[in-house]
Amino acid sequence: MVGSGAKVLGPIEIGNDVRIAAGAVVLSDIPDHSTAVGVPARVVRRNGAKIVDLDQIHIPDPVAQELCRLEHQLDVLRRQVGRLEGRTQDSQNEEITEEAP
Repeated sequence: MVGSGAKVLGPIEIGNDVRIAAGAVVLSDIPDHSTAVGVPARVVRRNGAKIVDLDQIHIPDPVAQELCRLEHQLDVLRRQVGRLEGRTQDSQNEEITEEAP
């Protein structure tokens, strides 16, 4: 069954007992006993069972990833500043001891 306004573009194979939703745009083959929806169409059911292709609970959080990257960069910069300050303090201590005699 092909829903109202659905488009099948190109040399596409549509399997037996396939349902294509209204307004869907099919760009790839659809296997037997499937239901396809969307633009572009994707198979959401096969043999009557839902297809879970995306775990929406464990997807990466781009904001958290960027914050982690920035925190790491901040740590690196703090260590570099600490090393530079240590060198500056050592240099100042050497100048003071040289002027003391």
